[in-house]
Amino acid sequence: MLENQRLVGAAKDTLLAGPSIMHLDITTACNITCNFCWIHAPLVKDRCRPRHVPFSVITKAIDQAHVWKTNAIIISGDGEPTLHPRFKDIVAYIHNRGIKIFMTSNGTFPEKLLPAIAHIDLLHINLSVADPQAYASVHAPRAPGLFKIVLRNLQVIRALNARGKKPALTIACIVNKSNFRDIPKTLEYMEQLDAQEIRFRIMEAAPETRPLSLSPGDNKELAALIRPLCRKKFKIAHNLRGILAELEHKKTSPYRISRCYTGWYNILVDSNLNVTICCHNEKLVIGSLKKDSLKEIWESPRAQKIRLMCKYSFDMAKAPFKGECGWCHWHTENRLIDRDVQKLNAKQHPRAHI
Repeated sequence: MLENQRLVGAAKDTLLAGPSIMHLDITTACNITCNFCWIHAPLVKDRCRPRHVPFSVITKAIDQAHVWKTNAIIISGDGEPTLHPRFKDIVAYIHNRGIKIFMTSNGTFPEKLLPAIAHIDLLHINLSVADPQAYASVHAPRAPGLFKIVLRNLQVIRALNARGKKPALTIACIVNKSNFRDIPKTLEYMEQLDAQEIRFRIMEAAPETRPLSLSPGDNKELAALIRPLCRKKFKIAHNLRGILAELEHKKTSPYRISRCYTGWYNILVDSNLNVTICCHNEKLVIGSLKKDSLKEIWESPRAQKIRLMCKYSFDMAKAPFKGECGWCHWHTENRLIDRDVQKLNAKQHPRAHI
């Protein structure tokens, strides 16, 4: 019922329901310094200080998600969410509200948190390499021993999955100049860990991390590298065909969209208490919890203005989308929504489509 209301709202340019997904960036603290990170990378000079969103703010957001009957809450952050001092309480609070829990993590959480992790429905772990030496270089230059902890946690999750228990596991691999040649090895390694899916994503550089960006020559080499992988069968799902299409045939690339419906389906609260309608594009701000409630922000004229801008003025070559939306996490869902919106409009206005 609510999904139909969201779809009708997106088709008719109105708001009929709350968001399907709520993203909560609960902390900026991080215990590793990934070379591709726009916040904590060694190349970034002005790193933010660790900051945790107050537990009271988080619970109010969860309560509103419960009222909206939001499908899932994604616990994330500009850092590692398990470092929040109330992490276990946050997971328990969402779990007790009967809302699905997704989480993005670097996988370095201590063993004492595993009972809380077992309440997570989908765990999205950022692991862009497949061996300890590469891990020390790409993820944790000052803490090479963490790879063993990540591996232990993955093995625990693998054992839980084997018994039909949560969490489901997906891997995120951020591709840049330092690791793109290792993609075949990384894919095979993650398949051995029984992850359900690995999602590759080309690094979107901050000004200070641009030396790690793929050059045109690197892009050609990458395309040649993954082309045979797209013809090979793997048990683990991956998105290399989409990456290849983006590198070689932009017109057929799944990342090339003309309309975005995120404003009817997603809401994010960041560590500064700003609220946006996108999990990645921080420029799509619709309000601040320092001034208004989450409900007031979601239903505000500013939010509706940005929804319509994303639907009717989406252009990846222009601001505020340029440099932010090129490798969207949500492009598959967005395409399906666009397809259903077009079908709904065709039924309501059949003459316009003759």
